[in-house]
Amino acid sequence: MTDFDPVTVEREKQALKNALTYINFSRDVWWLLDDAERAMFAEANRAGYGLYSVAEQFVEDCYFERGALESLVKIYSGQKYQFASVFDRLLEHLMEAQRFDLIERLWTSVARRTRAEFFYQRPGRDYGAHARVDEAKNYALEAYAQGIEWMTRLGRLDAAAQLTEERHATPLCRRRRTFAGSTSRSSGS
Repeated sequence: MTDFDPVTVEREKQALKNALTYINFSRDVWWLLDDAERAMFAEANRAGYGLYSVAEQFVEDCYFERGALESLVKIYSGQKYQFASVFDRLLEHLMEAQRFDLIERLWTSVARRTRAEFFYQRPGRDYGAHARVDEAKNYALEAYAQGIEWMTRLGRLDAAAQLTEERHATPLCRRRRTFAGSTSRSSGS
């Protein structure tokens, strides 16, 4: 389809909303992409843009609209932390629904995923650059700080304590050797 008819696009989107599973985000995105000639893709097709981001944004918006929060947490939990704002929309919906269990799951997963990225980048690997290691470390520390702050704010003190313990049990906060051979305290509270 090369013509862009807003009425047709809106009608198609309404029909597609009813066809999504609201369980498997990835499956829903790829199902949409199975037909690259859908009316909702007409504008992107004409402009030569990729369709994945159009489909992904549509599915994400539908999931939020439908309140499929568990599926959204599953997707967001697989991300490593870089900026807190990435999670704002999801956290707003989770707070509104009072799904504190899902907020805990989200921050625990994101902090651990980001810590794993630090371990992947840590010094001593043949291809790890020190600047990248410091960046990964700072992201991991911030992810833990965000998670601890959220758990404390929600009164989930056991989860906050667990995140604090994990943060301090890793090389994120341990002493490290400097090049002169003396020890220095790594940043992190």
